[in-house]
Amino acid sequence: MYGRSATQALHEQAAEEAFSIAWHFIRNTHDVADEFATQTFLAVEIMNLLEQGERHKIALANRAITAYEHAHPDSIDHFLALGYIDHHR
Repeated sequence: MYGRSATQALHEQAAEEAFSIAWHFIRNTHDVADEFATQTFLAVEIMNLLEQGERHKIALANRAITAYEHAHPDSIDHFLALGYIDHHR
């Protein structure tokens, strides 16, 4: 029978928490046209980062958010135009 190691469980927990952080941020600060595609993008990015050795949930979330913003630069325009977020961040 296959069992998860404590390390695997910690990595899964970090991935789940990083995804939650990243999705909450993107959903609340970007104009998301396709939620499923956006969630898939974030999940794949986080899994790739885990494979590269990143384990800190905040770093995982921040890097996934940055990757999304680079891949979808127009998604933030709506919120900038409304003044909801500061474009100097």
